[in-house]
Amino acid sequence: MEDKGSNKALNFLESTGLVQAYKYLLTSLCEHGLPTGDLYEFSALKINGSEIRKKMEGKTKANKAKNSSRSFAN
Repeated sequence: MEDKGSNKALNFLESTGLVQAYKYLLTSLCEHGLPTGDLYEFSALKINGSEIRKKMEGKTKANKAKNSSRSFAN
Protein backbone atom coordinates (compact mmCIF):
# COMPACT_ATOMS: atom_id res chain seq x y z
CA MET A 1 0.00 0.00 0.00
CA GLU A 2 1.39 3.37 -0.98
CA ASP A 3 1.72 6.25 1.42
CA LYS A 4 -0.51 9.26 0.61
CA GLY A 5 2.48 11.56 1.06
CA SER A 6 4.64 9.68 -1.44
CA ASN A 7 1.76 9.60 -3.94
CA LYS A 8 1.27 13.35 -3.50
CA ALA A 9 5.01 13.92 -3.98
CA LEU A 10 5.04 11.83 -7.15
CA ASN A 11 2.08 13.76 -8.54
CA PHE A 12 3.92 17.01 -7.82
CA LEU A 13 7.09 15.79 -9.54
CA GLU A 14 5.11 14.65 -12.58
CA SER A 15 3.14 17.91 -12.79
CA THR A 16 6.33 20.01 -12.74
CA GLY A 17 7.96 17.92 -15.45
CA LEU A 18 10.83 16.67 -13.29
CA VAL A 19 9.98 13.02 -13.91
CA GLN A 20 10.04 13.60 -17.68
CA ALA A 21 13.33 15.51 -17.40
CA TYR A 22 14.86 12.70 -15.35
CA LYS A 23 13.74 10.08 -17.88
CA TYR A 24 15.17 12.23 -20.69
CA LEU A 25 18.48 12.51 -18.83
CA LEU A 26 18.69 8.75 -18.31
CA THR A 27 17.80 8.10 -21.95
CA SER A 28 20.50 10.54 -23.08
CA LEU A 29 23.07 8.85 -20.85
CA CYS A 30 22.12 5.45 -22.28
CA GLU A 31 22.32 6.71 -25.87
CA HIS A 32 25.55 8.68 -25.55
CA GLY A 33 27.29 7.01 -22.63
CA LEU A 34 28.83 8.87 -19.76
CA PRO A 35 30.20 12.26 -20.76
CA THR A 36 33.95 12.78 -20.79
CA GLY A 37 33.49 16.09 -18.96
CA ASP A 38 31.58 16.98 -15.84
CA LEU A 39 28.57 14.71 -15.25
CA TYR A 40 26.76 17.39 -13.25
CA GLU A 41 27.15 19.95 -16.03
CA PHE A 42 25.92 17.44 -18.62
CA SER A 43 22.93 16.62 -16.40
CA ALA A 44 22.09 20.28 -15.85
CA LEU A 45 22.21 21.00 -19.59
CA LYS A 46 19.95 18.03 -20.39
CA ILE A 47 17.41 18.91 -17.70
CA ASN A 48 17.45 22.56 -18.77
CA GLY A 49 16.86 21.46 -22.37
CA SER A 50 13.96 19.32 -21.21
CA GLU A 51 12.45 22.32 -19.39
CA ILE A 52 12.77 24.51 -22.47
CA ARG A 53 11.16 21.81 -24.61
CA LYS A 54 8.25 21.49 -22.16
CA LYS A 55 7.67 25.26 -22.20
CA MET A 56 7.71 25.30 -26.01
CA GLU A 57 5.20 22.45 -26.14
CA GLY A 58 2.95 24.40 -23.78
CA LYS A 59 3.19 27.51 -25.96
CA THR A 60 2.47 25.45 -29.08
CA LYS A 61 -0.64 23.93 -27.47
CA ALA A 62 -1.80 27.38 -26.32
CA ASN A 63 -1.32 28.82 -29.81
CA LYS A 64 -3.22 25.94 -31.39
CA ALA A 65 -6.07 26.42 -28.94
CA LYS A 66 -6.09 30.17 -29.57
CA ASN A 67 -6.07 29.66 -33.35
CA SER A 68 -8.86 27.09 -33.24
CA SER A 69 -11.01 29.41 -31.11
CA ARG A 70 -10.44 32.21 -33.63
CA SER A 71 -11.57 29.98 -36.48
CA PHE A 72 -14.84 29.29 -34.65
CA ALA A 73 -15.39 33.03 -34.09
CA ASN A 74 -15.18 33.78 -37.83
